[in-house]
Amino acid sequence: MSTLRMVRGAYVLIAASLLLTVVSMLLRLIIGALSSNEAVLIEGIHASLDVAITLAVLVALTLVRSRLARGFPYGLYKVEDLVTLVLAGILFAIAIELGYEGFSRPPSTPSMLPMIAQATSLAPLAGASYLKYVASKKLNSPSLRADSIHTVGDVAEGGGVALGLLAYAMSSNPIAYRLSILVAVAGIVAAAYEAGHESFLSILDLPLDKSLIDRILKSVESSFKGVKVESIRARWAGPVIFVEMLISTHPLKTIEEASVLSREIRKHVRQLNPNIIDVTISVEPTLRKHFKVCLPQDTPAKDSPISKHFGRAKYFAIVTIDDLKVRSIEVIPNTAKNVHAGNVPKQLLVGARIAELLHKNGVTDVIVTNIGEIAYSLLVRHRIVVWRVKEGLRTDEIIKLFLDFKLERLYEPTREESWARREEHAHL
Repeated sequence: MSTLRMVRGAYVLIAASLLLTVVSMLLRLIIGALSSNEAVLIEGIHASLDVAITLAVLVALTLVRSRLARGFPYGLYKVEDLVTLVLAGILFAIAIELGYEGFSRPPSTPSMLPMIAQATSLAPLAGASYLKYVASKKLNSPSLRADSIHTVGDVAEGGGVALGLLAYAMSSNPIAYRLSILVAVAGIVAAAYEAGHESFLSILDLPLDKSLIDRILKSVESSFKGVKVESIRARWAGPVIFVEMLISTHPLKTIEEASVLSREIRKHVRQLNPNIIDVTISVEPTLRKHFKVCLPQDTPAKDSPISKHFGRAKYFAIVTIDDLKVRSIEVIPNTAKNVHAGNVPKQLLVGARIAELLHKNGVTDVIVTNIGEIAYSLLVRHRIVVWRVKEGLRTDEIIKLFLDFKLERLYEPTREESWARREEHAHL
């Protein structure tokens, strides 16, 4: 209920700001028409643009929360862009026409009334700006906050027009009036360009802020070790931004790990900019380029068949592969298997010692015919991938199969020992 009351309160503030802006607009338009003062008329049109932009923001905020928006993947945020673009174009053309008329024919009789009307209209505009700012904080709406700041600029610009009208009323110098016309036209042209330019780019899905994309890329790669951003796109729609990213990470990450990583990156990116409301992340599978493959052998030779046993093999062939090419083959003795035959507990931990030995040697993959659960578990813990081949294949044949991605990956050990039996041996 408290959230609902907050939203309702924000909408009341927006309605009040609209009412104040309308008062400012009508005051300018009426006095401008009665006194044939184009400068004040242009300022009235400027205020009407403020009304239109705030209405567009209000429509967008309402549509975003509607059931209709749920049927669209990117919501209906672009409605605001479309409305604002059309209105900006129309009001821009009207301002130029009135500016030309006023510049070529200043009022014949200087009067204080247009200046008073212009100056008086600034107070409701300032109040409207404050109310929109308070509402933007309640709704956490960047577009409403930007509209509030834009209105502050309109107040300052309106003050400049009022000073020009005052100078004309006091001096009857047409140059002073023409300066007020120039300030008024410049103000509405700047406002129309700001609103229309961003809306135009948003409708075409062009980036409004290219530096934001670079900041996101650098922040993600520096904050998440091993993550590379392959591509990144941002879609601006009205007051919000949608971000789409393609990342690559460690090739051995599980789907669950990749899901957790994506969730963390999504949260991180949304914190970089309050306008970002949705981040879509795709994780690209990557192919490893560097391998250090271990094969158990009973005789140290390239054409030696793979050993039937992993822990009791006499040697290990360590094959270094870069860019799918064999760079070197090194054979090392299996020092971990040298355990006294009567020491049963240590014999059961041979696989563990071998796994640690291979990890220290930088091994990334192990190819076996059979493997026990302790050795398998420790290899997986060190992110060493375990592959399986049939008995009798030679080392060179196995490496060719490995390079052709034709080996079977092991997801569980091929042999398991009874834990009860291990306990029994441990107490002997």
